[in-house]
Amino acid sequence: MVRRLQPFYQIVQGHQMYLVMDAEAAMTVTLQVLLQVFAPSCNKSRPWLKRKVMGPTA
Repeated sequence: MVRRLQPFYQIVQGHQMYLVMDAEAAMTVTLQVLLQVFAPSCNKSRPWLKRKVMGPTA
């Protein structure tokens, strides 16, 4: 599911690619999990946040 985090982890969001450090990648994964758990409320109150964090997989 989630690949091992490496020194530089590529995250694809829309058509953009970012190189982030381990801590940032770990935080992104954590946010993805949280958004999946709280999807119903996030979809209604903060759809922009879901798009920004989840990217094309949203």
